Amino acid sequence: MSVIEEVAAFLAAAGLGQVKADIFIGKLPNDPPACCAIYEYGGIAPEGQFGAPGIRHETPAIQVVFRGAAHDYAGPRVKAAAAFDALTKVETQSLSGTFYHWIHAQQSPFFLQRDDAERTLIACNFLCEKEPSAA
Repeated sequence: MSVIEEVAAFLAAAGLGQVKADIFIGKLPNDPPACCAIYEYGGIAPEGQFGAPGIRHETPAIQVVFRGAAHDYAGPRVKAAAAFDALTKVETQSLSGTFYHWIHAQQSPFFLQRDDAERTLIACNFLCEKEPSAA
């Protein structure tokens, strides 16, 4: 699994939605109006094995975006705050079989934009230090 798949499963288990129903991986579809998308972006270079081949730890970055129904600011804000709280508590635990040392928020949830349908998007960016995910 990828980091965004592991985080999506974690957020679903935390009660923030269902993967492929209202939590999406790498895309924010037009429907449903209220949903979440998780994106990967550049993190920090992986750490090697101290002279041995392979990767010891990787530090990918993700963005979690919640969108509400038209004219709803509070709904996505509440869900983003819940995701922030859940993800920042991840420390020395497995997500979908991958060991995570920690997940750190880069900032508190913030207003990203309002789309053409007047739906508010609230986002938060995270760094994740983890062992390589299984293929």
